[in-house]
Amino acid sequence: MSIEKKILIFFLGLVFIISLLIVNSYFPLLSFNPQKGNGNKSPPPSGNLTVYVLDVGQGDSALVVSPDGTVMLIDGGDNGKGTNVVLPYLKGLGVTHLNYIVASHYHADHIGGIDEVIKGGISLAGLAYDRGGSYSGQTYNDYVAAVGSKRTTITDGQIIDLGGGAQAKCIAVNGNGVPGASNENDLSVALVISFGNFDYFTAGDLSGETTSSYTDIETSVAPEVGDIEVCKVNHHGSGYSTNQYFLNTIKPEVSVFTVGDNSYSHPAQEVIDRLAAVDSYMYLTEEGSGGTVPPGKGKVVNGHIVITTDGVGDYAVNGDWYATDNAMTQVMMITPIENEIMAICIFLNEENPTIILKKSFL
Repeated sequence: MSIEKKILIFFLGLVFIISLLIVNSYFPLLSFNPQKGNGNKSPPPSGNLTVYVLDVGQGDSALVVSPDGTVMLIDGGDNGKGTNVVLPYLKGLGVTHLNYIVASHYHADHIGGIDEVIKGGISLAGLAYDRGGSYSGQTYNDYVAAVGSKRTTITDGQIIDLGGGAQAKCIAVNGNGVPGASNENDLSVALVISFGNFDYFTAGDLSGETTSSYTDIETSVAPEVGDIEVCKVNHHGSGYSTNQYFLNTIKPEVSVFTVGDNSYSHPAQEVIDRLAAVDSYMYLTEEGSGGTVPPGKGKVVNGHIVITTDGVGDYAVNGDWYATDNAMTQVMMITPIENEIMAICIFLNEENPTIILKKSFL
């Protein structure tokens, strides 16, 4: 191909790209992935955020590591799990201290291992957030003694800066103002952990149905959470959580269950079916003692679940790749000429439209 033809193709493609971008600025028909949140612009993130959802059996524990190395532990599993699971895993990652701890609520399967992690040599450099108040039982007393003066009551709307552009925002605590909320599960701290275009939701054992024991908190929380990428399924997949309105509102592409052998029929088949119906791919730390995930809708990992994202376009869950809701969308114009293909790629993103020219050979 002559150099004149190549130059002509390049400029024709450039005119086409500029035209599309101009049209997109006036008529946002090409914005396939609208911005989430309040629309405030911010610089693109750098580095990776990693969430380690730990297999502590029937309980909860997750480690969040921000792009600048800030470390947050959310829950610590049941008594014994701190020593046998959480502590060795953290040491294996090279973690020597925790910048933050968040106790979702005071049930033993969530806070039982926290004191063990601290006593095992992982120091608490920052604050330990919880719902405040008090609770009865030795497990709670051990937790309070371990975190000591660093114990701090989290507040609704509070933002914890995780560094590197990542943050954790408290969406609900102590029942989110819903009348009648008194069950310990309903008082759980709900967090949205955000990094760029990626959002992860976790809320302990939050309830989604009002019964003689529980109060529906999920319905009030859902609009505050908004559209997310990954949801840590509330209450280990209990049939009294993860209601339909909640799912329709937060629209998780991926859902993770922290579950083990139990006498509560977790995860409930109706929760699995609801998630499958909204096309949320499921990862389970263990099989549990309840329902079965339909073929092609998820997998039992029998281990830890590791979620990694650059906050821009993609995120990985145990090596499986997904696009964020606001990922850059690629539009290609392919022009075949003789034995070459000129592919003009337009990556449309309201934050940072990018043009890439690619040429490949047949």
